[in-house]
Amino acid sequence: MVVMSKQLVAIFMATPEEVKPLLHTYSIDWDSGIQLDGLATSSPVVWHIRSQNTLVCLCGMGRERALESAQLVIRRFKPSMLISAGFCGALSAGLKAGQIIGAETLLNTIYPQPSGLGLEILRQLSAEKATPGSAIELVKAFTSAKVIGTVKEKTALLSRFGAAVVDMEASAIAAAAQKFNLPWNAIKAVSDEASFAMPLNFNDFSDGENGQVNKSKVIFEVIKRPVLIPRLCRLAENSSKAAKNLAIFLDIFLRRVKAAAIQLDQKSSK
Repeated sequence: MVVMSKQLVAIFMATPEEVKPLLHTYSIDWDSGIQLDGLATSSPVVWHIRSQNTLVCLCGMGRERALESAQLVIRRFKPSMLISAGFCGALSAGLKAGQIIGAETLLNTIYPQPSGLGLEILRQLSAEKATPGSAIELVKAFTSAKVIGTVKEKTALLSRFGAAVVDMEASAIAAAAQKFNLPWNAIKAVSDEASFAMPLNFNDFSDGENGQVNKSKVIFEVIKRPVLIPRLCRLAENSSKAAKNLAIFLDIFLRRVKAAAIQLDQKSSK
């Protein structure tokens, strides 16, 4: 059962590969996933991490799914903070696979600035780069309507907007937060470096029903083109590293948020 409170955090992630390591971090300390119906584009699944009073929502890839899922979660569970978390692609050559990124500014949205207690904690963690598992770099981010897969596309975004990373959902979570007057943040992990070209155009392999990559289509393509295997393996390895690092960081972040919220409650009650 989800506990309604002003400390309830809602984390939105696009793929099962992003969600699984985070749930694994908390072992059996979470309630079974609840599928939320009533959306036109997808059926998001929500888990509740009891010890941190945090919702984890698997919303599917893309801005539309993330926006609809966020609005549904806000109306049903009334969280106090929204987090867009998951993979991002590096546009800056200095960012390596597995690096944790926080959006200091979101460039292509009318809600560009993260806010609230979460932002304060991200800034604190950014200043504590020597702390194991909590290293994060705050950068300019860009939300794209499609998977940015080629080096040429990445270079163009860097040149035009000056963004360091690109994702597909953060601007939607920012928009939902703004609509309901909630603080938001984006916490991402680099799955593909700026110099890495995707082995496939994953925009052509999306499952329209749930917003995930259709793995059967990918396997069929690999059977036809086995030359893709080395780069797919490299992407899988980097994505696994990114997901594990993200889970470690989010655990640290959530513990800091909980502790800070308790302190604020104690001060307000005096």
